[in-house]
Amino acid sequence: MEKTTVFNLIILDESGSMGCLTRQTIDGCNETINLIRSLHKKYGDTQHHLVSIYLFQTNAQIPSRYVCKNMPVEQVKNTADAS
Repeated sequence: MEKTTVFNLIILDESGSMGCLTRQTIDGCNETINLIRSLHKKYGDTQHHLVSIYLFQTNAQIPSRYVCKNMPVEQVKNTADAS
C-alpha cells in the first residue's frame, strides 16, 4: 500500500515585536512537533509526515528563512531557547 505524504508547515514570527513571547513560541513549536511525531507513530503504516519550519522577519538585515524544509518528522529536533 502506498503511503500518503503529509506536509506540515510551521510558520514562526521572529520579528522584534514577538520578543516578549519567545518562550511561549518555542514551547508551542515543540508541542506541535511532538503532536506530528505522535500522529506519524499512530498512522505510520499509511502516512509519512514531513515538516518544514519557516521563520519570518521584518528586519531587512536578517532574512526570513527555512530552518528545515520537508524533513522527515523523525529527524526534526525540538527547538531550543537561544537565550
